[in-house]
Amino acid sequence: MHCSSIRIYLHHFKQSTADGEKMKVNEDLKNMLKQRRFKWKTLKNETSTGQRIEILEGLNLEYKEQVNVDTAFIYRRGLEKSDFMRDTFTLELKTTLRIAPVNG
Repeated sequence: MHCSSIRIYLHHFKQSTADGEKMKVNEDLKNMLKQRRFKWKTLKNETSTGQRIEILEGLNLEYKEQVNVDTAFIYRRGLEKSDFMRDTFTLELKTTLRIAPVNG
């Protein structure tokens, strides 16, 4: 599918630091996304839930070429007309970290 951009929502969570607990994002994940052309878009602080969400956006640099009538056929091989009529979708990925005592 052709899209002009992809947005990723990174949730901050409490992490222990030298100054106590602070809300931080997973820096490894954030750095990986930045290496793949994702840039900072905005930061949301939800006061009702106490959550902080950082939004990164990756632009599709070939979008104009993909929707240009003269070159679009290159990117549309194998797609049906119904593929272009689909609604926007949300993909949600979650990571769960569980810490268990070591037997011994």
